[in-house]
Amino acid sequence: MVGAGSCIDDTDKMNILFRDRSRFELVNNGKFNCESAFTLYFGGVFGKKKELEQLRTKEIEKMRIWTSKSYVEEEFTPENSKAFMKSLDCLATK
Repeated sequence: MVGAGSCIDDTDKMNILFRDRSRFELVNNGKFNCESAFTLYFGGVFGKKKELEQLRTKEIEKMRIWTSKSYVEEEFTPENSKAFMKSLDCLATK
């Protein structure tokens, strides 16, 4: 996260843009840290089943994580996006 700062606050957000132009935002489930650790939990008491389903079925175009100073952004190739979806699908069915 060069230039964006390495500290993540417990209220920092992740923005996800899908290839179909839909988007959503997730809030860090972890605690403040300066190890660049942004944590998300899905299912059970954490809910977010709708968000997990979207991540499993829709291709991500871009993901942005906000830090204490700025943000870091990553664009997904179609291959990366499909591999990510496949990984989540595998984890969700186990």
